[in-house]
Amino acid sequence: MVVDAPTAVVQCLSSVLDGRHRWRALGIPQIRSELICGVQLVDAFRHSTGVECDAVRAAAKNRIAAARLSTVLDLSDGGAGSPMETVLRLLVLECLPPGYRWVSQLDLGRGRWGGTAPDLACAELKIALYYDGASHDSPDVRARDKAIDRQLESEGWQVLRFNRADIGVTSVRRAVRAAVQVALDLLRMPRGGVLTLVPGHSPSAHPGTAGTFPVPLVPGCPPGERSTQTPTGPCRAPGAHRGRTHRPTCRGRRLQRRDRRPR
Repeated sequence: MVVDAPTAVVQCLSSVLDGRHRWRALGIPQIRSELICGVQLVDAFRHSTGVECDAVRAAAKNRIAAARLSTVLDLSDGGAGSPMETVLRLLVLECLPPGYRWVSQLDLGRGRWGGTAPDLACAELKIALYYDGASHDSPDVRARDKAIDRQLESEGWQVLRFNRADIGVTSVRRAVRAAVQVALDLLRMPRGGVLTLVPGHSPSAHPGTAGTFPVPLVPGCPPGERSTQTPTGPCRAPGAHRGRTHRPTCRGRRLQRRDRRPR
């Protein structure tokens, strides 16, 4: 018997939510494993078939409880191109302050590499997140990724890349919250404030890549300390701002102090 896409996704989703079918997925605190799998399933159907949530709701009538279905659909996003992109989105949902939101596959059509669309982006804060699967392991793709990162960073974006080897609840949320805090600090910085780049651990998803991390400083602040005074003086160019940090350990007292601040 042939069924349409909405009916197919409802039949599969029902078995997943009831626990009859499941697969291994990264555990996320406060989100049940069957819900994570259900969102991954709906994301995949929406991405591959273009099925709309309203069509899924209509097909699920008398098959899946409305409240249960709404929970899945509210967390779903058809822009996710892989199950791990879904996991990344679920991990960082609560990392943005009120008034800001993540957008999937935001078209940033820039550069000679045909542009780029981050897996998640917050345009207001200029934060771009990527999940790099196995296809990003080749030298050619890595080189292209680095070129894209440099292009975005030159325009003031913070770029965070994660892969299957280093994605984890604590490390991802710590890195994204740190990037959000940097972006908010920049928004609050009065005109004429100073943004100084200090050496830090790699923000790249690929081990061994050195990087820098932006920290607001003021004249007279000791090199190993972070001042609480209002920054003054000329501001660095927007493109000076690099923040690809996502690994759980970072060298430098400034980054460690930032990580220890209460959330």
